Amino acid sequence: MNRLLIFLFGLVLNLTAHGQTGPKEFGKVSLDELTSTRCTIDSTAIAVVLFDVGKVDVVFGNMFERHIRIKILKKEAVDQWGNFSMFYSRKRVNISRVKGATYNLVNGKIIESTLESKSIFESKHNSSTNELKFALPNVVEGSVIEYSYLIRYGADVNLAWQYQQSIPTYWSEYIFRGKLPFESLVQGSVPITDHTETSRNGIKTNTWKVKNIPAFHEEPYSLPSINLIGTLNIYIWGSDSWEWIGHRYDYLETYGSEPQDTVFVNSTFKKIKIPAGAREAIDSIVHFVKKKVKWDGFTDKVPDRDFKEVFESSKGSSSEVNMMVMALLKRGGIKAYPVLISTRKNGILQMSHPSIDQLNDVIVLAVLPSKTGKEDRLLIDATDPKLATEFIPFRCHNGYGVLVSKNPELIPLVPPKSKTVDDVKLRFDPAEQTVIGEIEESHYGLFASDKRKDFQDWGLEKFTERMHLELPDLTDIYSVEYLDDSRKPLKIKMKVNGANGVSFSNDLIYLNPYLTSKIENTIFKGETRKLVIDFSPSFDQFYISKIDIPENYQVEEMPKSTSFTLTDGSAKFVYGVTLIGNTINFVSQLMVNRAVYQPDEYPTIREFFLRVIAKQEEQIVLRKK
Repeated sequence: MNRLLIFLFGLVLNLTAHGQTGPKEFGKVSLDELTSTRCTIDSTAIAVVLFDVGKVDVVFGNMFERHIRIKILKKEAVDQWGNFSMFYSRKRVNISRVKGATYNLVNGKIIESTLESKSIFESKHNSSTNELKFALPNVVEGSVIEYSYLIRYGADVNLAWQYQQSIPTYWSEYIFRGKLPFESLVQGSVPITDHTETSRNGIKTNTWKVKNIPAFHEEPYSLPSINLIGTLNIYIWGSDSWEWIGHRYDYLETYGSEPQDTVFVNSTFKKIKIPAGAREAIDSIVHFVKKKVKWDGFTDKVPDRDFKEVFESSKGSSSEVNMMVMALLKRGGIKAYPVLISTRKNGILQMSHPSIDQLNDVIVLAVLPSKTGKEDRLLIDATDPKLATEFIPFRCHNGYGVLVSKNPELIPLVPPKSKTVDDVKLRFDPAEQTVIGEIEESHYGLFASDKRKDFQDWGLEKFTERMHLELPDLTDIYSVEYLDDSRKPLKIKMKVNGANGVSFSNDLIYLNPYLTSKIENTIFKGETRKLVIDFSPSFDQFYISKIDIPENYQVEEMPKSTSFTLTDGSAKFVYGVTLIGNTINFVSQLMVNRAVYQPDEYPTIREFFLRVIAKQEEQIVLRKK
């Protein structure tokens, strides 16, 4: 065996062996770690976690300590993994003992670059949150980096340990010391098989180890990664139930029957023009708060400031904004209750393990009188000024919420359907071989909110540029209606002029009737799927088109009208085309009535959408007389 083969063979052995040796002391970096050039788990990996160790102690001071070491394999990993950022509660968390270092091999010697204290930055992110960040020095392709830190919690410790990353991991280890009985729950597709427990003087030490963990890769239209990535959750046993949590929070001054800061609430309520009718009154109150107080981007369960301070600062956290709405609704004689929720980024509630730590946000449930005698309920969140009152933001649609009242209950958080309607009018110019037309897009619900945010973030000019990517023949966006009125659908009117989607050949014109709203085959390419499919929200997509046939032309061929439905009725597609005089009337409707599908349902939903895609590719053919 020649020297090169011996070197490569030894390198692979070193990498494999390293993946099994486990963590080392801070600063004890080996030559093998620095000379390695590829990951044995995934040869395409841009970096690999050599080890990641977390230690939690809830006996002596509620502490969490972490030490992680990473090998940088490719240039594109330098910025992503050489920079660190963490957000944390200013009141509940203290971070200390931050250490970091970069190791490079220079002329056969290991050179250490230490993270200096002046390069560690702590800054105020918002009224309740700080950010800790640092950039490790001299990180290049081939570097080994490591850092460690200690967190002291003033209250409950975060007991979740994420052992899977977006890059492979050779070794992950989690150590938990405590006295109270607990239950562990593993999520994700990578199991934990190595678990030991020791006990001394009533203190139990549990250790979990996972080796050679593949990188987590997201798939299109999936649930947030926090629900799917390999994570170990620890739940301390207690008497909690979801109902008990709802009943407990009802005793908080902010949540209780009497609103805080009564003088402010009374004086502010007088400034709002309250129309007759409970539903109209709710709209007015929510609209008033959205206009006066901007959400600062922070989600929390309990306000840190009184309403007067929040109002005067013109911005507040989610709890400060929504609890202000609730207080004003109650002042107006409308029954209103807090609903504790877990946002999508925070993860779906583990229903079998009730815990207040799983909840990180609060919205409002308003109760309206009904002619039928049954209560009409309306979920409200005032953090998104671009969203109609009857819709709560997308982040809030996540399983169930906990109603805070003397009679608590679980509230389903299923997003109502959103809708788009495209109304298209087309005519041909055979001499110029172009199609001229107008498009009116109407957006409802969460779809309208997304478009309004796009306008807000980009402005008309940049929005038009981005629309050109979807609609190359776009010449003008000449009208945008109800941009600032979330109570009405957003309407965008455009003009098109070009040959996209149409071709002229001798005496024939080939036209695809869809200028917009075609389904892209990005999610359905693979025959199998590992992750849940999440279309949230469920939706209706209407496409209506009138196509004027030019003089001296006639229809040679038209697609057949059809419709098909999934066997469970959760999705339906309707496609209709008729000829009346010199006008082709075309209509299609795609209805997805259920947002979430399990991986074993993928073949069925894939077949349905592939049929939709095939139908949307069919063309109308016109022939010159």
